[in-house]
Amino acid sequence: MSRTKSKTPIRWERLLLVLLNGGPISKEDIAVSMNYKLINRISAEIWQLKERGAEIKQHRKGKTVWGYELLNPQDVRHLVEDRGFTVFPVIKNLNDLNAQTAQVAEKETATQ
Repeated sequence: MSRTKSKTPIRWERLLLVLLNGGPISKEDIAVSMNYKLINRISAEIWQLKERGAEIKQHRKGKTVWGYELLNPQDVRHLVEDRGFTVFPVIKNLNDLNAQTAQVAEKETATQ
């Protein structure tokens, strides 16, 4: 049973929105894209997704997990679409957003 529509997704939903991009996604990209600083706790969110039917593959380099991949996006897409959310784009770093400095901040620094 899905929750009602909300303005903000909870953590496992944010992780699912990032993983729905397809392909392996590194832990660092996940942390930046979903604005989640406790990436060492990502396993709890992975478990929440697996409880809801998601199949997630861990990509490893030796013993260290470097990324995750959603193997059945078509089966779990309804979990976020029922709530009215769309897929988050993967953000490699904050410079990818092409954010511009607010003009108010520019005026304040120019007068000081």
